Amino acid sequence: MRTVVAFLCVASLVAGLAVAQNATKLRPQVAGAVDRTPAFSKEECDIVAPGAICLFDGKKVLLPDAVQKGLVGHWTFDEVKPIDSSGRSNHAMHSIAAGPGVLGRGASAMFNGFDYVSIPHSEDFDGSDFSVTFWMYLYKDPKALNTHGEALCPILRKGAAGKSAPGILLNTHTGKVTVRLTTTSEAETAESMVSEGKVRKKAWVHVALVRKGAMTKLYLNGVLDKEKTTRGATQSNKGNLFIGGTPDRIEKCHLAMYVDEMRFYNTVLTTDQIQAEAGPALSGIEPAMVRAGCVGCSLDLAGKSCPKDYHLCTAMELHTGGYQVGRINGYATHETRIWTHAEYKTRAGGNAQNMDKVFDSAGDAGDAGLKGTGLCCIDFR
Repeated sequence: MRTVVAFLCVASLVAGLAVAQNATKLRPQVAGAVDRTPAFSKEECDIVAPGAICLFDGKKVLLPDAVQKGLVGHWTFDEVKPIDSSGRSNHAMHSIAAGPGVLGRGASAMFNGFDYVSIPHSEDFDGSDFSVTFWMYLYKDPKALNTHGEALCPILRKGAAGKSAPGILLNTHTGKVTVRLTTTSEAETAESMVSEGKVRKKAWVHVALVRKGAMTKLYLNGVLDKEKTTRGATQSNKGNLFIGGTPDRIEKCHLAMYVDEMRFYNTVLTTDQIQAEAGPALSGIEPAMVRAGCVGCSLDLAGKSCPKDYHLCTAMELHTGGYQVGRINGYATHETRIWTHAEYKTRAGGNAQNMDKVFDSAGDAGDAGLKGTGLCCIDFR
């Protein structure tokens, strides 16, 4: 028995030396990274990629998972303590409870209305241009949890109250999203923008915020909901990034929700990139097809609310996806009047060139004060 044990020990030692001679070599290419190359490795890796590993004297190369350009924070919430999967090490400071993951994958961060996650400031968050995307699910009615009255509760906030850049908040009574940004303008308070749509209860909703220069865009489920040009550029801060709540609002604001797959970019995402990420939210409907025009508006305003390359949706377009987008994003209920392209065109006697003239002279008199929702559908040429 002793002979066998001795033989196994010697064999293990020899195998270990053999592995050491053919060991992997890590060649980090990130600026300031520490070279952890083993002393026994002599071969150079002939590729340039962060975290690439060369095996067997460069005969085999292992590459890390691809990271999207500009991604500086990615929290999947699949771990008890949120780990940053972007490779930038922007890890969270607090542990979280686990909830169901979006689309049934992994886990999410479960917030009970009295907790939050805090991520220390990093230079990665200093840029004036940025994008933030995430999924959220309200598993309890926020209006019922906040009985003291209407409140704006933080879903995400970077920095202190009143100095956030950005701040994404939910109105607990209306379900609408408010975006707040401290800018270089001389205003004492942050500039704000309120969504047209609403966050539905007990449904996964994809939210995306894009900031480029002085332009701010908010997307709900991949649909461009609101855009606004602020008076100044983004004023960054050194405060922590809070998710799910903030220490100063924890006694007044209670959001019982799941948050999943939160990403922070120091670059500007395109509409296509956002819609590719949010696609599942609309159950197969192309997000670019429909966008919000106006909510609670007259026929006149509805027709004028559609931007270039969009028109007030026709009845056919509403029945083939428009109604569903309106329902999912909270633009309309079964009682909401939705203005159609035919109504707008008929009002001008069938001549699109006369529309502005007709409405300017008639105002809203012909509508008898009726209000509705205008949904804009993309032009197909």
